[in-house]
Amino acid sequence: MKTCATLGQAAGTAAAYCALSDVKPSTLANDAKAVWSIQQQLLRDDQYIIGVYNEDPRDVARKAEVTASSEWIEGKYNGSAAQILSGQTRAVFGKGGVHDSQQIDGINRWVSKKVPAWIALDWSESIKDISLVELVFDTGMHRTLMLSQIARNLQKMVWGRPQPETVKNYDIQVRLDGSDTWQNVATIEGNYLRKRVHNVADAVRKVDKAGKGVAPLRVYVRATNGVEQARICEVRVYGNDGLEKFPQPPEGLNINAERLVLLSGHARAL
Repeated sequence: MKTCATLGQAAGTAAAYCALSDVKPSTLANDAKAVWSIQQQLLRDDQYIIGVYNEDPRDVARKAEVTASSEWIEGKYNGSAAQILSGQTRAVFGKGGVHDSQQIDGINRWVSKKVPAWIALDWSESIKDISLVELVFDTGMHRTLMLSQIARNLQKMVWGRPQPETVKNYDIQVRLDGSDTWQNVATIEGNYLRKRVHNVADAVRKVDKAGKGVAPLRVYVRATNGVEQARICEVRVYGNDGLEKFPQPPEGLNINAERLVLLSGHARAL
């Protein structure tokens, strides 16, 4: 089921690309830019692709300085704020993981020391057209969660309720350029999902009537579904251009021979 679901998502996304771009599926294997765009959209939708990371040039979070109220760092357990920009939204190292050359080592998520907690993104120049804030939360993917009638499997699971690692109540807040006051543009209660997309364009316009733009933006976590730390794998922030699907490769993107093989392999699979 998991393999079929993954292939189905990839095939459906590629079909959407072909329909929107008016190209034939048979041409994709020889079109590295097209496959790059499809893979980037899959990553944005929380698909995992070995050796491929977030390179969406429209995601302004990638240009931000990231800070947090606290960070849980103990030895190899690095839950620093910068982890939300690693480009990889899950840990894939260790037994059963992928080769070192095809993964970013580490847990790839910010972990606070306690809750409430916040993580903030700040830019050298204010952002005047923030539309989407996209979040990927930790949902305890290290833990078995499956349909089973076997007692020993059921004992390993958190079944029928949200996973305890998942952020439950949170606010998305902005601070206008030149202001010291944080203002809420989204308030969420009772979350249990891993991927959340929030269109905050109208809310930002209401608090920024003068069009000053947003300097910092932060996610303020008020509660989780059980654990004592806030855990966020990724934060993406888009302007109006991010409302469209399928990013275009940035100018000068170097797709080397090794990556061409990877792209072509995925295209043939699609």
